[in-house]
Amino acid sequence: MNVIFCGGGTSGHVTPAIAIAEQMLKSRKDIKIAFIGRLGGGENALVKNAGFKLYSIEIEGLKRSLSLTNIKRLCLAFSAKKKAKSIISDFKADVVVGMGGYVSWPVLEAARSIKIPTVIHESNSVPGLVSKLFAKKADLVLLGCPTCEGDLKSLKNAKLSGNPVRGEFGKIKKSEARRRLRISDNEFMIFSVGGSGGAETVNKVIMEVINSFSIKKGCVRHIHSSGKRYFEKLSENYTRLCSSGERGCRVYPFISDMATYITAADLVISRCGAMTLSEIALCGTPPILIPSPNVTGNHQVKNAEHFSENRAAVVVEEKELNCERLMFEIEKLMKNDALRTEMSENLKKLSSPRSAEVITAEILRIAEQKL
Repeated sequence: MNVIFCGGGTSGHVTPAIAIAEQMLKSRKDIKIAFIGRLGGGENALVKNAGFKLYSIEIEGLKRSLSLTNIKRLCLAFSAKKKAKSIISDFKADVVVGMGGYVSWPVLEAARSIKIPTVIHESNSVPGLVSKLFAKKADLVLLGCPTCEGDLKSLKNAKLSGNPVRGEFGKIKKSEARRRLRISDNEFMIFSVGGSGGAETVNKVIMEVINSFSIKKGCVRHIHSSGKRYFEKLSENYTRLCSSGERGCRVYPFISDMATYITAADLVISRCGAMTLSEIALCGTPPILIPSPNVTGNHQVKNAEHFSENRAAVVVEEKELNCERLMFEIEKLMKNDALRTEMSENLKKLSSPRSAEVITAEILRIAEQKL
């Protein structure tokens, strides 16, 4: 059984694909897996580090506004389809799985043109352009969020699967996570992150909160992941917080072991991409969510609303974000153990711990129908 995954543009498309691929290797010994990504895409490093074969196609996303550069990009898309068809044929793929992002379109279209079964997975509550364009053509549409908007939910080939996550999310105990990070029982741990690439506005407000609130509270440990591109500037202004070796409130450019930090925390402050929310839900750590206003279809707001409506998160939109508002929300949650417990229980209800297993079974079912 040969399976190709495609998607890219952000780690939010690639990370769940790797989670599914790893589950597939556990489920069957006769599976070969390859990925098709964007030539030069930074997210491709995740695939290589996970040990999977990677093919690349040259493609760029279309601009939303009228632009002459879109002509060139359309030409690239059609040449990418030709290259993808060659890769699919040479690999002898039995099924192609699209995880979203503009990289998926030429690969899915290429697979369909040579009658290879296709599956798409949409992680967000607002479907991406590729999902909208290809959903009716796909053999199966898997939905990560029960509130997925548009026509996808009503399709006969659609099924709710949840979002698959990698690593120890939901698998390690809070006591073990805190032991790893040397967090004592009497400390209130805040973990904040602005997404995999960081976020300038979030960084600015978080640093104000750390200086005005966190470092002044003896019982608070505040760990912030700034994103690599913002860390150097922050370290110039906050040398002590950004230097290594000290306990207390710390700022790091990037944290790879997110499962340990989210599980150890009493409170998470975060953006709300679909995969991030799936990770938080599995860990059951109460979050303050700050939706990014710079995403297609405003899908992070919709993602956050789903959690807020289920009393599993506090939402602060970026236009309302400032130091005073964030400190108010933090203190409110710090002082209310019962509320945090309720939020944690509601988060677990929204989680999908068996998502990778469900998706693997569905993909293999589709592939075997055509063998």
